[in-house]
Amino acid sequence: MLIGVWGGLFGGAFTRMWQYISPMRPTLRPLRVCEVVVLSVLTSVIMFSCLLGSDDSWGCIPCCSGDGCDDRVTCDFDHVSYQFGCKPGQINELALVFLGSREKAI
Repeated sequence: MLIGVWGGLFGGAFTRMWQYISPMRPTLRPLRVCEVVVLSVLTSVIMFSCLLGSDDSWGCIPCCSGDGCDDRVTCDFDHVSYQFGCKPGQINELALVFLGSREKAI
């Protein structure tokens, strides 16, 4: 029930915000394209900042390879980007979520 209340409150706040912002949005096509580009770059900068801001104690987790893996993440990934700033034998959890496929993140 609490989730429903929070969902309703956030939905109402989003609708109110959209009504406020909507008249200020550009109507010309080139300006709308610029709006999309700016939001895309802003989102990318925020995500990359999250990856850079995570230190070794929080973002990097040990991974294992072979048959002796228990609950840990396996190291048999295709991309080196999952190791984003970590030592060998470790992967960055945020890099796995942001840069990887959704199947591997789950």
